[in-house]
Amino acid sequence: MTENDDDLYYHSELETAVIQNDGERFEALAEEANLHGRSDNGSTLLHKAASVGETEMVQRLIDRGIDTDIQNEGGKTALHVAVDNGHTEAGETLVTNGAALNIQDNSGAVPLFKLVYRNDVELAQLMIENGADPTIESNGGVSPLDIATEIDADDMVEILRQNPS
Repeated sequence: MTENDDDLYYHSELETAVIQNDGERFEALAEEANLHGRSDNGSTLLHKAASVGETEMVQRLIDRGIDTDIQNEGGKTALHVAVDNGHTEAGETLVTNGAALNIQDNSGAVPLFKLVYRNDVELAQLMIENGADPTIESNGGVSPLDIATEIDADDMVEILRQNPS
């Protein structure tokens, strides 16, 4: 052990199984593990699976009762994390399993913000159809719709202006 080992974060075997999408190892470890624990930054196993885009593992964790709407220390849910990392399929899995779409992180951003910047119209469409609000303003006073309009993302603006009802 070196002097700086106290500053290192080591993944547990369960976290490693989640990140590597090792379903067999996950199932063996899950029986004895606390699946609702959090890492040092408040992330859950679901945050970890979403961060690496392991869609199958995201579904496994949801099926085992992991709350999709838990926020880490940055205020981000697993949906924020999936979207932030460009993992559309993981994001779709979270949306179709009822993840809250309008939770704001510590900067006031909802997941739609990153979709606007990425021009991910497919996931934005799914989120709008499921109740995402494109007019929620961040701490900076702008909304996803404002940003899409400002950057002339016409396809995105059209989607964000849809009325899902």
